[in-house]
Amino acid sequence: MRITDYNELLKLGGKEEISLSENEVALYSPDLKNDKPELKDALSKYIKSDNTIKIAQNEYKLYPNIIYSTLTLFIGN
Repeated sequence: MRITDYNELLKLGGKEEISLSENEVALYSPDLKNDKPELKDALSKYIKSDNTIKIAQNEYKLYPNIIYSTLTLFIGN
């Protein structure tokens, strides 16, 4: 999801937007907020150790926090 789309949803939900630097990606996983503490801890350590990830031959720095905000929109009839 593009950061502009995510931030628009955050804004609609009254939540604070996030900003990413160029060549930076964020990990979004609402399931990790309360579940799977071992995985959450491992991912947090990986993110904070200045590691990068490669996507489609491009290298990206990781946003320093895992994003947990659940974004749910309900559309009526």
